[in-house]
Amino acid sequence: MTYKGLLPIGSVVKLRNVEEQSVMITGYCVRKAEEREKLFDYCGCFHPIGMMSSDQTLMFNHDQIEMVKSVGYINEESYVVIPKMEEILAQLRADGGTV
Repeated sequence: MTYKGLLPIGSVVKLRNVEEQSVMITGYCVRKAEEREKLFDYCGCFHPIGMMSSDQTLMFNHDQIEMVKSVGYINEESYVVIPKMEEILAQLRADGGTV
């Protein structure tokens, strides 16, 4: 399945170069504390294991998704929040990743 634009929270994806593990999207627009200049579209955790500790959070971009296994929960709020997140990410990248 292909999906245009940011995926909703709860979506399960297969990432390129990550063997045998699915990843569930848990958030948007994140940075690693030690690499403040690098911005990622998503954060997530291994599925179906879930988040066992905070150091197991994965950060990745939409272009790293090999396959969408399941699209997460979408409601009226999602149709407002997701386009806003796409705008924020685009603006941050245009500004060189600074807030």
